[in-house]
Amino acid sequence: MLADGSVWLRGQTAHALSFSHRLFAGEHARPRRIPRSAFGGHCAVVVACGKRHTLVLSADGRAWTAGCNLYAQLGYTAAGHREHFACVAGNGLAELRLVAAACGDVHNAVLDTRGRVWTWGGLDAMCLGRECARSKHVPCALSESAFCRDVVRSLAAGPTHTVALGAQGRPWVWGIGGALGTGDWLPRARPSQLHASAFDGAHVTAAACGGRHTLYLDAEGLVWTTESERFVPVCLGSAVLGGDRAVAIAACRDLSAVVTRGGLLYTWGLKGLPMSLDGRFRYDLARFPTRADPVLFAGARLGCTRWLSEAERTALAMALHPRLGADSAMHALETELLLLLLRMLETPLGINECSGTRTR
Repeated sequence: MLADGSVWLRGQTAHALSFSHRLFAGEHARPRRIPRSAFGGHCAVVVACGKRHTLVLSADGRAWTAGCNLYAQLGYTAAGHREHFACVAGNGLAELRLVAAACGDVHNAVLDTRGRVWTWGGLDAMCLGRECARSKHVPCALSESAFCRDVVRSLAAGPTHTVALGAQGRPWVWGIGGALGTGDWLPRARPSQLHASAFDGAHVTAAACGGRHTLYLDAEGLVWTTESERFVPVCLGSAVLGGDRAVAIAACRDLSAVVTRGGLLYTWGLKGLPMSLDGRFRYDLARFPTRADPVLFAGARLGCTRWLSEAERTALAMALHPRLGADSAMHALETELLLLLLRMLETPLGINECSGTRTR
């Protein structure tokens, strides 16, 4: 997302051309800009990506989807895919103000200002956290009793499971897979709260979902993980992070990442490497957190971000422009442009031009 409220997308979610031959022909291999006009003229404030669809929350609190609709993940009943973003309006969702969103492979979860969680899509009902008496094409709110009066603050989703964090600092989980941390392999069709003893009484502040694992970050900066081979959360400890504590976590299908207070990046899992001499892709399996070389980020420390300035947005546009990018005659500017973009990491706080609020 840029400060002007536009969104840059790349890959199979770019412009929702999930099954388009043009995407694989390379026409959309570069990032494409989605302007504010695609979201009713409002800034995009939250972006969540599924396997072949994209969910965006605009500054007015509405949800917009585009992409593949094979499993009703776009939130409307009409068949077929959608190449342009449209507002999700089922069950009066367009009249509510949404503050958080998460996407699985083919299901979605959003959170409104009243603390209600809405879900739709999915391969089956297990991903939705509710009984599907009605069509899963239409967003439906989980019942108020689903979280036992706990107020949900944030959401995270993996391919087939979802995590909701409440005000009590204890995760609610539902879905399929051994990454739920409930102590067994059984799926959960409704939200189940993990007991405080699972985290030694620590207050959980963030969650990130991978394919068959989930990361949790507690208030003390310790990282907990549940995997398909483990039925309960396990604390990684600060020793694996060089004695430092964590400030941010992220996960994808087969990879995990942690940013420490010292601004260092640690990753583990299945990581892709540059192609070998014979042109084949290679992969490396790291079972323990490995520190990334700070040289990759021009020596800058991670952990703090801010919105791009006008000059930095111009530099980004130049770097991505087909006639001015690294593939052009001006490729000599590539290093300078990247260094200019990476300077954003040096400023701890910034102003969101769309909402006027400070972001970290």
